[in-house]
Amino acid sequence: MNMLRTKYALFLFLSLCSHFTFSQPFKDAILEFQRMDSISMPKQGSILFVGSSSFTNWEDVQDYFPTYPIINRGFGGSSLPDVIRYAQETIVKYAPKQIYI
Repeated sequence: MNMLRTKYALFLFLSLCSHFTFSQPFKDAILEFQRMDSISMPKQGSILFVGSSSFTNWEDVQDYFPTYPIINRGFGGSSLPDVIRYAQETIVKYAPKQIYI
């Protein structure tokens, strides 16, 4: 019986690992950010807004902070684990002065 439980637990663990390895939610949004950056790379040292669709829908964010360079990288219904998963593409490459999540 213990061997069966061990095999079942191992199966569940490997299934979850493969799901997180191959699952790439929001990949289309990340590719769109890369396309936008290839056209015009945002200035380093800007203020970065990254995270959920609250930032995606805030299209006039620059109007609220007219004297600051803003980068808006909100995507879909993302949550903190998604932001962490794509940190290289959505945070690190911009070398922001401040980050709002």
